[in-house]
Amino acid sequence: MVNCEREKPHGGIIATDTSFVNDKLAIIMGLFFKSKPHYLDETMPDEDIDSDGNTLEKGCTLILCCKSSWSQWVRCIKNTISSDVLNVCIHYGKHRDVSFENLSQRDIVITTVGIARLGFGQKNKNPLFNIKWDRIILDDSNCTHYDYKLQTSRAICQLKGVCHWAFIGSNNIDDIDVKYTFSLIKFINYERFYNFEIWKKWLENNPTVLMKDMFSYIVYSEKMC
Repeated sequence: MVNCEREKPHGGIIATDTSFVNDKLAIIMGLFFKSKPHYLDETMPDEDIDSDGNTLEKGCTLILCCKSSWSQWVRCIKNTISSDVLNVCIHYGKHRDVSFENLSQRDIVITTVGIARLGFGQKNKNPLFNIKWDRIILDDSNCTHYDYKLQTSRAICQLKGVCHWAFIGSNNIDDIDVKYTFSLIKFINYERFYNFEIWKKWLENNPTVLMKDMFSYIVYSEKMC
């Protein structure tokens, strides 16, 4: 998986049979300690500036999960990761830390897709959208149902990062609707199909190709991790 971060699109889709958060966290920790995404950042300095001309903070790893698995993630992180080893921020609730500087200094920031969606409305003032993350991890069972035109998809695709990973169920890969697959393509910054019309046209010309075969070089099983 470390090699996958070194090559474009710097990440991919992890198809897994497990719903256990501790298994997913183990994969993330393996990446965290073995890969250094900031060395892969090919953007020019002026590209790390937001629409108001403000320079983006540099951040480490952002984990986005769904509300239904939120408590599992928090419990697993608290039981697995020592504060002496990694500085973790639980970015949730009415009194969550909204300091750009504080969040950028954490090793791991975990929040929900819902929080990101809420912040998207005022993204110029929201810390999640004003940090250039080394790595963004998406773990949401609903991510295979994101319409690329709707705010949830637009929000997660506007988050800025070097490496992008998305967990999905291994049984779902061939059952995803075209417009939902495109949301994942945009999220992981897969440049070949970053335009929806190009993506749609390619599918029309290749109607019999299975998704898992089409994306064999960006979809990985948990056994490879």
